[in-house]
Amino acid sequence: DQSMAAMLAPGSVAALSYGYKLTALPLSLVAIGLGTAVTPYFSKMIAREDWRGVRHTLKHYLKLIFITTIPLTIILFICSVPIVRILLQRGSFTADDTSLVAQIQALYALQIPFYVGNILVARMITSMRMNYLITWICALNLIVNTLCNILFMKWIGIAGIALSTSLVYVICFAVNMTFITQRMNRI
Repeated sequence: DQSMAAMLAPGSVAALSYGYKLTALPLSLVAIGLGTAVTPYFSKMIAREDWRGVRHTLKHYLKLIFITTIPLTIILFICSVPIVRILLQRGSFTADDTSLVAQIQALYALQIPFYVGNILVARMITSMRMNYLITWICALNLIVNTLCNILFMKWIGIAGIALSTSLVYVICFAVNMTFITQRMNRI
């Protein structure tokens, strides 16, 4: 993302970085805790072949994830301008900078439910010893991200990179869920 941002106007890399940092904090806190907490449960249930328990746990945690992260996403999306203004606008960081970084932050925020949901699903994939799937999906993500960056950068500039990243997490979550659902239906 930063390499592609470097091809745009001066200051684009910095704007992208600021916009991401404000979204990265909730992502890191939730993702690390969730990933660490659920992996042992999935591993034990899968080792016991308790597929009913796996399905129930996955549904339960995904429901909790979406119930908690969707309101956070909405707040970050709607309140991006005041958040950026309060946290960053001073000195040489102007109102125009605030507007640009807020737009980037708002579009990055759209990834939050899917990013966190994908952490859960990826831990389940790992517990099922299907790591090859993660490798293939990462390759797909790279291709989709690059293509969407190019497309969206032409459409909305630097903020297009943030939109592209969010879209990649939506696609990644959907693909992972499709594979997991198909796999569990065969068992």
